[in-house]
Amino acid sequence: MYDLHAHLLPGIDDGAKNWEEAIALLEQAVEDGIQGIVCTPHQLGEEPMVNPDSLIKPMVAELKLRAVQRRLPIAIYSGGEVRCTPDVIERMERGEAVCYEIIGEESWAAKESWAAGAGGAGGASGVSGADGASGVDGASGADGAGGAGGAGGSKNRGEKQRYLLLEMPYMEVPPYAAQVVFDLMVRGIRPIIAHPERNEGFAKQPELLRELIEAGALVQITATSLSNRSPDSILELASLFLHHNMVHFMSTDAHSPNRRPPYLARYRQKVENAMDKDIARRLVVDVPGMILAGKVIEAPPPQPFTAKSRHQANLLAKAFRQQQWRPHKSGSRSGSRSGSRSRSRSGSRSRRQVASSPAEVVRRWWYRLIGGGGR
Repeated sequence: MYDLHAHLLPGIDDGAKNWEEAIALLEQAVEDGIQGIVCTPHQLGEEPMVNPDSLIKPMVAELKLRAVQRRLPIAIYSGGEVRCTPDVIERMERGEAVCYEIIGEESWAAKESWAAGAGGAGGASGVSGADGASGVDGASGADGAGGAGGAGGSKNRGEKQRYLLLEMPYMEVPPYAAQVVFDLMVRGIRPIIAHPERNEGFAKQPELLRELIEAGALVQITATSLSNRSPDSILELASLFLHHNMVHFMSTDAHSPNRRPPYLARYRQKVENAMDKDIARRLVVDVPGMILAGKVIEAPPPQPFTAKSRHQANLLAKAFRQQQWRPHKSGSRSGSRSGSRSRSRSGSRSRRQVASSPAEVVRRWWYRLIGGGGR
């Protein structure tokens, strides 16, 4: 599994407070079965959270070094959670809006090998020292030195799709959002709308998200939005988007070991139980892996809102709400048979009702058209 939205870098936003907390978050991610994680500090375009690339890259290099010293089998990448403002393009030129780090095919294989336990400190991980720490992906460290993959940070970017995590202001979807998406797409950068289920503007007008998707944007929801403890409004909106082909992957948006830890496995299991195993895999493995590899994603078209489809989305939300997560005895990272058996009978009926709809059949067919990689 790959987590493409996490606030791990200490002291620069509302995420980890210090390096000890950052390492604790990585340890939780490893325990949960996450193989790769992206540091996405807030980039608000104003103080105190400008967080330019010149600050993020050295901190990511330091975090990689600390992770390797503790022999944590997880790959770490750089990115940013960019606030949607009219001047996003200008901020990118100033290094104040950072795209996801892209890894090459050769370094992708190195990362997979390292995540499986083949690498060690100073080995396949490509760490060259405190002033040039670089992870298995071969991305540049603080001094620009390449890692084991041999692919520099900018070497593959001209040949691959770039992605940028775009966050809307919490209370609204600004009127210039569609123009920002268009401007990014014209420049070969595909925006990803972060956690729209937590945005008041999308809650009032969910069709606004459809318009952004049709303009080319992808969508990421937060895993905890599917939690039993999540507010009804957030869970129902996340279910609405999931049911209508408006979600492309799921991340943790981790902030701290206690407040919001980097857990994906239990929510992957929820999606498996309520929807489909292949859909769950694509949300946390295939699509995130394609984004990290810089591959072009052919997303399925969003389905129209109808009274019937909204009712089915409500049934899906009910199925999520009724599930109780049960970890597999063997420590399996994904949904297990025991987890499936733990569902209530009413939850099973809800799943069958959702899965039997024509829209659901079409949606699953479209999702299977998305290529993917990784394990």
